[in-house]
Amino acid sequence: MDVRQGPEGIRVNSVLPGPIEHTEGMKRLAPSPALQEQVTASVPLKRLGHAEDIYRACRFLASADADFITGAVLPVDGGWSLSGASRMGDALGQALQG
Repeated sequence: MDVRQGPEGIRVNSVLPGPIEHTEGMKRLAPSPALQEQVTASVPLKRLGHAEDIYRACRFLASADADFITGAVLPVDGGWSLSGASRMGDALGQALQG
């Protein structure tokens, strides 16, 4: 982010989606129902995300409610990045290798 653009009202934020149901990413991450169940179990909120979850986070960041937020990295992953992602990454890699 170029902080020189701040005075011009340009804000730069990012949304990091976690495992989101019915997406190409989930099909690649967990191609079988058994692997999808493992991913779901590893998410602290015990569910996969929905496209609507990502939409709401982006809508918030684009709204006036977030007009003093810039440079933020917002995980929208049900807490998966806190613990489940690293453990699941190893397990999924092993499962996909056969």
